[in-house]
Amino acid sequence: EIYTLSLHDALPISDPGQFNQIADLRLDKQGRVWVLDSGNGNFQIFDEEGNHLATLPLPDGASYSLGFGLGADGSMALADTGEGFLKKFLPCGEVPSPTPTFTAGPTPCLTPQDSWVRGVTTDFQPSGVAVGAGGTVYVGTADRVYEFSPSGVLKGSLQAADTVNQVATASDGRLAVLLATTNTQTQVQVFSANLTPLWTQGGFNDPEGIKFDADGRLWVADAGNGNVTAFDANGNQTAQFGVLGRFQGQMTPWDVAVDSQGNVFVAEPGIDRVSKFSPSGAFLTAWIVGGGGGPLNLFIDSSDRVWAAEQQGYNQPGALRLFDDFGTPLMTLTGDPDQNDFLNRSFDFTVAPTGEVYATDFDNGKMWKF
Repeated sequence: EIYTLSLHDALPISDPGQFNQIADLRLDKQGRVWVLDSGNGNFQIFDEEGNHLATLPLPDGASYSLGFGLGADGSMALADTGEGFLKKFLPCGEVPSPTPTFTAGPTPCLTPQDSWVRGVTTDFQPSGVAVGAGGTVYVGTADRVYEFSPSGVLKGSLQAADTVNQVATASDGRLAVLLATTNTQTQVQVFSANLTPLWTQGGFNDPEGIKFDADGRLWVADAGNGNVTAFDANGNQTAQFGVLGRFQGQMTPWDVAVDSQGNVFVAEPGIDRVSKFSPSGAFLTAWIVGGGGGPLNLFIDSSDRVWAAEQQGYNQPGALRLFDDFGTPLMTLTGDPDQNDFLNRSFDFTVAPTGEVYATDFDNGKMWKF
């Protein structure tokens, strides 16, 4: 059978079966008809009789697409004029599932599993989260760090020296706590796997983020001094680099993360940027994140992909954005759109070794699990 495009000057609308600006169409391996509507920024899928099956938005990172192709494996090649790219996307869900999406590259399709809080306090505003041994989830709020099971059941808590900003865990079970405090002598606390105090650090100007690397060193992002500093298991400084500023190669770091090769990434929400440096501190690359909120926090997963938490911006929810190690967008999580429930300000998040993503939602007073 032959399918044709019909272009006319009728009033453009976006209801199923109606189009704004048809750019291309293709048949998939099931014989379904895919229509690319550039004006509405979506695809509409129909069966062989012309019955509407589903509407899919353009993949993340695309803005004005004029051509696409469908592979026998369900993949899609998309040419986007607005962003100037040609990319291959892999399927995430089968049409006509309720909310089919596409994600670039071999990326898992993550969906909201939980947005739990178990009556910890009457004013639960989580600011830090990390996953420790056995899947234990550590959540910082006020001046305490709470221990939860992976399903959100409260197991215990730890008293911190001051208000908790962030928490981080090492592979050997150590727990680090970054404090929001005026006491410049005790800004970072480190505990053993059984939560025995080990050492403290201070002397930073405006520390905003902490992460352990694969070697067990603790990195601290100091926004006020414009640098990142690493400490060994005994609290001794082993590395420091960075120059305060907004130009390429300079930094105003709010968070830090290190990949398996020792490359260091910093988040700079003031200029919507993530920058990548070599283990010795040489500038490698940088990219822009988001549309107004800026990246508050970073996490490097086991595949060396870069996750960035973007705070809520003008007329848009907060988001967790996934990139490869050179800034190519792979996926975006915004909460649970089906329930009209969105992330607001995620001051910290983490990715468990088993793939689950835990995110704090400070203004909404709860934790998200994907």
